[in-house]
Amino acid sequence: LLEQKVAEIDPRIACSYPLQESSTEEVSPDAPPVVVRIGRYGPYIERGDKRASIPDDMPPDELTLSVALELLEKQERGEQPLGFHPELNKPIFVKQGRFGPYVQMGTADDEEKKNASLPKGVSADSITLELAVKLLSLPRNLGNHPDDGEPVIATQGRFGPFIKHGNDSRSLGPGQDLLEITLEEALAILAQPK
Repeated sequence: LLEQKVAEIDPRIACSYPLQESSTEEVSPDAPPVVVRIGRYGPYIERGDKRASIPDDMPPDELTLSVALELLEKQERGEQPLGFHPELNKPIFVKQGRFGPYVQMGTADDEEKKNASLPKGVSADSITLELAVKLLSLPRNLGNHPDDGEPVIATQGRFGPFIKHGNDSRSLGPGQDLLEITLEEALAILAQPK
């Protein structure tokens, strides 16, 4: 009997959780249902042919219908370009992913597309084309180290912004702007012990 029942289960339905049924908010009867689905890359929201990732740090009890609709709207806004790169003339988008907002240069099918995470404290709503272009220019070559001629690089990593010279690296602290740091400032930071 169990084998028979397993064959009858539709995985698409079994991995879906409708939000309307658990919400007191009004939804148009002709609108497609908003559901939470479990996919290969984690949970996401789906409404008709529209999809949006659910941020990893969002507790399940905070995912209401209004929050889900807002995530879908942000995702849809991400399909409209913020502007075009001044030199490369490629579209730049503000996207929402599992790990938060990011900027993307180029379309999804562009083989040379490039992504960059937003720095802490910068929201997707406040990002400008100028800031997006700067983020997409990372890693930045600040110049060569006077001792050995090797490049000094400013970039962003998993644990935040840092500078790198050969195998030596230092995290940037509060007040040290990754996008504005000069070679002289980077050399002073690298000269200090870890």
